[in-house]
Amino acid sequence: MNSRRTFLKLSTGLLLGTTLRPFQSFAKTITPMRYVERAAFAMGSIVTFKAYCGDEARCNLAIDEAISEMKSVDRLMSVFDEQSQLSAVNNRAFDKELVVDTRIIEVLQSAKKYSALTGGAFDITVEPLMELYGFRDDKSIHHFPTDKQIAITLDAVGMRNVAVDASRSTVNLRYAQTKLDLGGIAVGFAIDRAITILKEHGIESALVNHSGDIYALGAPPDEEAWEVGIVDPMEPENIITSVTIRDQALSTSGNYENSIEADGGSIGHILDPASGRTASKILSSTVIAPTASGADALSTGMFVLGIDKSRNIIRQSDAIRCIAVIRDGGRETILDLA
Repeated sequence: MNSRRTFLKLSTGLLLGTTLRPFQSFAKTITPMRYVERAAFAMGSIVTFKAYCGDEARCNLAIDEAISEMKSVDRLMSVFDEQSQLSAVNNRAFDKELVVDTRIIEVLQSAKKYSALTGGAFDITVEPLMELYGFRDDKSIHHFPTDKQIAITLDAVGMRNVAVDASRSTVNLRYAQTKLDLGGIAVGFAIDRAITILKEHGIESALVNHSGDIYALGAPPDEEAWEVGIVDPMEPENIITSVTIRDQALSTSGNYENSIEADGGSIGHILDPASGRTASKILSSTVIAPTASGADALSTGMFVLGIDKSRNIIRQSDAIRCIAVIRDGGRETILDLA
């Protein structure tokens, strides 16, 4: 469902944020915990659950409920499903209020927060631009839009065009051509919901990975953290570096994930809401944050912003870390912006 995730990514997506191994500690205590690993198709890609718990049946029940919740979020928020509530918003919420599920309200409120934090670099109203460039059609031949087409389309882009009333659970789009794409935050939101369910079932050690959007709950028995690999944006089949996380989320954004060919060139799917053009300041951005929805949104926002502006955001919070890959001459350089 995510605009950053297509069918083609299924062949490489599991590399992005791939769990390498638990981060080793000096503890060697043998524990009675059972290891459960499950995978399912949800929200356009494969989601994997790795969990440790004393009761295997209870662990499987928790994972079943978590998968069910992720699929429920997809049914609500898929931009590709004409029956989703998000599609209803895009088609019918102009100039009137539409009542929606409270989970959509929660995501919209989070999106507004992260849009403000990134100065508009993360923006869920980019859907008109996605349509303009051809990311929503099945054509084999695409063309770069003209400056005039981009300028006209940009009138529909911006969180100023989205009104949310949480008390009445309503959404109103204030510009006729405005449409929403929750692809940059909905998967993270669904992972956060899944983690809440695991916690409610008493699970304290688990890792949920949806094609590179990850939350690490606790750590494996007798270990300190989970080690997670970050994909090489120039060679997506390889891992460029790794990090360790515990009770944190991680998400990576890059235009290598999804692009279309047009007029002999390539158009990356992460678009700058300010210019209406493909963001290209860096090769990839990986954000570690307290929540999966935050990591999801900020990895996109910081990819658009580039190094200097992303550093300014990170200075405002000790809980956010960004690892950027840039092109330095003819080679890649990894920058830790923590």
